[in-house]
Amino acid sequence: MGILSHYVTWLPEILSLMVLVMVVALFAVDKSPAIHPKYVLFLTAYLLLVFIGVVLNAIPEGPLVAGLRTYLKFIPFFLLPAAYAFSHEQIQSQLKFLLFLILMQVPLVLYQRFVQYKGVLSGDPMKGMLGNSGQLAIILSCAIAVVIACYLYGKLSRLATILLVILLFVPITVGETKASLVILPIALIAPFILYKESKGNVKRLLAGLAVGVTVMSIFVIVYDHFMTPRWGYGLMDFLTMEGRMEGYLYRGAEIGGDMDKLGRIDTLMFAMQILSQDFIKLLFGLGVGNVSGSFLSGASGEYAAEYAKYGIDGTNVTLFLWEIGLLGVCLYFIFFGLVFKDAYALSQHKNMIGALALAWSVVVVIFIIGMFYKQVLGPNVSGYLFWYWSGYIVASHYRMQRKFNEDKP
Repeated sequence: MGILSHYVTWLPEILSLMVLVMVVALFAVDKSPAIHPKYVLFLTAYLLLVFIGVVLNAIPEGPLVAGLRTYLKFIPFFLLPAAYAFSHEQIQSQLKFLLFLILMQVPLVLYQRFVQYKGVLSGDPMKGMLGNSGQLAIILSCAIAVVIACYLYGKLSRLATILLVILLFVPITVGETKASLVILPIALIAPFILYKESKGNVKRLLAGLAVGVTVMSIFVIVYDHFMTPRWGYGLMDFLTMEGRMEGYLYRGAEIGGDMDKLGRIDTLMFAMQILSQDFIKLLFGLGVGNVSGSFLSGASGEYAAEYAKYGIDGTNVTLFLWEIGLLGVCLYFIFFGLVFKDAYALSQHKNMIGALALAWSVVVVIFIIGMFYKQVLGPNVSGYLFWYWSGYIVASHYRMQRKFNEDKP
């Protein structure tokens, strides 16, 4: 059964292949898909980069298939909204279903905290249906940004907004996720800052700030309630204690030294130090899948065992640096910038698409930060959601731009 469960993990890739076939068929029928040339250029550069890395490193078949699985499986979902124009009703149905799935995490996390893992001091097991509590916190923070954006655009009442924010906030508080100190305030306050009608509206900005301060104060109180018995001090002590915060991010580990505990900056510096010995490898990486492990025999990368001690897959930035190099990391951040620009431009429309676009501007920022904290683009849930809804936002913006140009006299 264990082997069978491993093979079931390939179902998302099978779904991606099915969507790819649909996209190709739709593109063949529609000679003018809703994709801006800049994204065609990005995808071309991305695929070329992957190809060059494969050729330069002569990656064997097993690791190659596993690597392509990781780096390419989301692209069909990004292209799907460009190939097919979803109706307003279809998008609303998708959002409602997604909200239902996200709200399901609330009772599940409470069950994990007070029943399944009762007495466990760490908040790490409080992950809902996701891989870890950090991924859950990122998904819930993004959902909070969507809820607040919908309120600003008049799509949700004040009472519904407050109730939803509280429900989404609860699972974040019971998980030991220090990154919530950064991503949660962004989710709460950034929609007010980016909202066009908030510019020059001090009252609205202060209201957003008040909400953020109140929620974060509650977060600190609840966090301390669960974590003080474990560490002997609270969150504010953690932030102000000399060397504690710095040690969490950077432990000063050296190659050949103690590798038991590595900070996120340590793992990034290891990648830079080792790859810098070969400038070509620094630019293009060691190839997709060539540093990653696998449960399948023969599918682990050539460097997986050798470099595992360096925390190769602790964060997306670190893993990308190892496997697709500096150029790959830069391409991802260019992609983030392109999506943010389109989302912010689309947010000027006072409708549901505009509300979602405003929220997506915030989501992009959260994912950029998340790239340095966890694996946010690798896991199926966060990866598929980000690429699909990014595709919807940029395709919607392109369709509106094209319609505007066609309607001009």
